[in-house]
Amino acid sequence: MIDNDGLWWISVGGNKCEPARVEHGIVFTIGCQDGTEWTNDCGIELVERITDIPDTPKEKLRKRRIWEKQREQDEKRGIHHGYRRFE
Repeated sequence: MIDNDGLWWISVGGNKCEPARVEHGIVFTIGCQDGTEWTNDCGIELVERITDIPDTPKEKLRKRRIWEKQREQDEKRGIHHGYRRFE
């Protein structure tokens, strides 16, 4: 059996993709408290595994602060971001 456990973009009946969680061959979609057993002929197509999970607001803030600190250090060294000098 293929290991399909994890987060997936799925298409139900050929419709637009939606995120779902697959555990032991059972597909759990948003808004459905009961899972659907996944088989090749159930009308659910596993389109693509979701690998890139977006950052939380807290993680985004932390990354922005790191970037701003790096930018300030670069400016002190004479490196300016945001424009390009043409000679």
